[in-house]
Amino acid sequence: EYIASVFQNEPGVYWLGTLGSGVVRWDEKKQKSTIYNKSNGLPNEVVYSVLEGKEGTLWLSTNKGLCNLDYKNNTTKNYTEIDGLMSNEFNLGASMKSSDGIIYFGGIYGYNYFNPATLSSNIKAVSVVFTQLKLENEITKVTSKNSPLTKPIYLTDEINLSYDQRSFSIKFQSVDIGNPDILNYKYQLEGTGEGEILIGSQNEIHFSSLSHGDYTLNVYARLAEGPWSENPASMKVSIEAPFWFKWSFWLILAGIVAVLTRLLIKKRVSDARRDQVKLEIKINERTREIKKQNKKIEQQKKNLELERNKVIAQQKELQKEKDKTERLLRNVIPESTAEELIKKGRARARSYKTVSVLFTDFVGFSKISDEMSASELVKKLDVYFTKFDEIIVKNNLEKIKTIGDAYMCAGGVPVRNSTNPIDTVTAALQIQAYMQKRKNDALANDRDYWELRLGVNTGEVTAGVIGSERLAFDIWGATVNQAQRMEMLGQAGNVTITGATYAHIEPYFECRYAGKVETKNKELIEMYVVERIKPELSKKGEGIFPNEKFQKVVNLHHYSSINYYKAERHIMRVLEQELSVNLHYHSIAHTKDVVYAVERLALAENVTDEGLFLLKSAATYHDAGFVEKYEHNESIGARMADEILPLYGYTKEHIQKIKELIYVTEIPHQPKNKLEEIICDSDLDYLGRSDFHEIAARLCKELIEHGKIENTKQWDEIQVAFLSKHKYFTKTSKKTRTKKKLLNLQEVKDRLDRNEY
Repeated sequence: EYIASVFQNEPGVYWLGTLGSGVVRWDEKKQKSTIYNKSNGLPNEVVYSVLEGKEGTLWLSTNKGLCNLDYKNNTTKNYTEIDGLMSNEFNLGASMKSSDGIIYFGGIYGYNYFNPATLSSNIKAVSVVFTQLKLENEITKVTSKNSPLTKPIYLTDEINLSYDQRSFSIKFQSVDIGNPDILNYKYQLEGTGEGEILIGSQNEIHFSSLSHGDYTLNVYARLAEGPWSENPASMKVSIEAPFWFKWSFWLILAGIVAVLTRLLIKKRVSDARRDQVKLEIKINERTREIKKQNKKIEQQKKNLELERNKVIAQQKELQKEKDKTERLLRNVIPESTAEELIKKGRARARSYKTVSVLFTDFVGFSKISDEMSASELVKKLDVYFTKFDEIIVKNNLEKIKTIGDAYMCAGGVPVRNSTNPIDTVTAALQIQAYMQKRKNDALANDRDYWELRLGVNTGEVTAGVIGSERLAFDIWGATVNQAQRMEMLGQAGNVTITGATYAHIEPYFECRYAGKVETKNKELIEMYVVERIKPELSKKGEGIFPNEKFQKVVNLHHYSSINYYKAERHIMRVLEQELSVNLHYHSIAHTKDVVYAVERLALAENVTDEGLFLLKSAATYHDAGFVEKYEHNESIGARMADEILPLYGYTKEHIQKIKELIYVTEIPHQPKNKLEEIICDSDLDYLGRSDFHEIAARLCKELIEHGKIENTKQWDEIQVAFLSKHKYFTKTSKKTRTKKKLLNLQEVKDRLDRNEY
């Protein structure tokens, strides 16, 4: 490990600060070392400086703040930005203890100094006061209409609310407002049966539809991990019962109901008697006429009723059969095609320009079928195909058919859409992830498992309904055959796609080129294996399910006026044809490396708007000037961007921003905004990677051939000076590249020390 600092606090005893192993105590007499690291309470194992504190203690500067190590009692006390540090990150060897006991540590934003004798670890208790009452989301004051307050809320210890006011909010704050970032609150509403509830830094509580009754609200506060306030802010809350809970209401209601019931009964009896008298008079007057026509009318009525019932029954039966037919039709063919058949009686075949076809096939199915009964085989296939159905529906695909153990589906038919290659590959990854889970479960339980080959292709197809007696929706064309070819040539567990599909999905997925293969008609097509969704675009970085950022990037590619990929292909052709073969570092490989780094960093820094295209475009042009001259060529790349990019939908404002990003890559980097920080870090991303020495060697060779340096030793001296001063700007690069960059720097220093030239 690299030793950052050495401190001796007693004869023969040395303390060594290291970049990676914490602090080491070396006893020269006993020839014994003791290591103190995270397990002893250190915040970080990169220790830049060691200074003596009071007896038995040391002060350490690390990558995550300061640490006060009591090595006699084996205890630590850590301090960070929240305790007043300018930054948690300190510099190598930047420390001093003055004659009057003041300790100084140099960090990335300046130096911090303090007197250890005056530091206090006690965190005082804080108290809380109520500051605001809201009823129906309106702030209530003493002067408000129907206000329950008779004096200001901070002086109120009891409020009485009507039943209509049982939804309310109470706001409060700590008396100590000096450290708002480390304040924590909790409360307890006595009378609800619930215990104390932690609410963090939130200083407002909303109560919704409390039951009537009496409650007591207690609110506590504390600073950081300090003690909770002993005397909480307390208030009694009384909510009146609604009127229907009062016995007087029910007594009055019962009386009203009784009176109304009696009056209603009397009225009905009286009306019935009058109607009966009138009816008897009419009957006597018309008895003869009614008797004559009664039989005839009754018969006609019966006949009409029979006919009506018969018609209704026939209509119900016809509708039932129609519904059954339509339901079966929609289960067999896509809904839009079924609607066309229902309305027009036929559905014509259509051509589709961009359709993605997915084929699956179980490995060794013939052998599997020989070892299982037919019923067991069908039952197991049904389990797998049911899961496949669920996955493709979630990804907007249409199931075409199954033939034995083969499963076929497609995206972009019968409803056209531009995202079907993305949807299809996403579904393919999820199907193979499901198969892998089944395999892992089987291995864990010592059972047999099935494996799946899967192929995808994108292109033109013809789709429609075939047959007249037994309808079936199907697709035809070379695209279908090539998808099946991918399935046949792919390995079990992989998602194998053609170059045509890769061209659509490359921005969102990590893929591996698998060579070229022949189709049945001897045509050569490119084959790729999809590894996963890019980690930045997937949930939990697992590469199976897209996250929100994924959809934003998809929308950017489909709806932006910028045609980035055509613009990229244009400049890449220029670089391939015109860059000198003596550019071992500033080659097209470097340009592609910076483009990849820019995309990775931009997504990690949540750049998903057109700024992503501007960054990638600037990356493709930032070294394009090398086609004309070797040094100070940023203006040439900017000129080429001015000439080429308007052809691909870039506005003047876009190009101006790209030119600014090109110019900022000139060394030394001086970025002024987030996009400029991203491209600067991407341009030197390799400094903090494991391929640093390989890339640095190419740059060394290039500089020697162009007469800029004389030998590799001179180059290593330049590298040490540059790496010692260089810093990354974005949070992502600082987190993922700084540590490796320091290790690379140390390896170059070691090489210089060994003088192996």
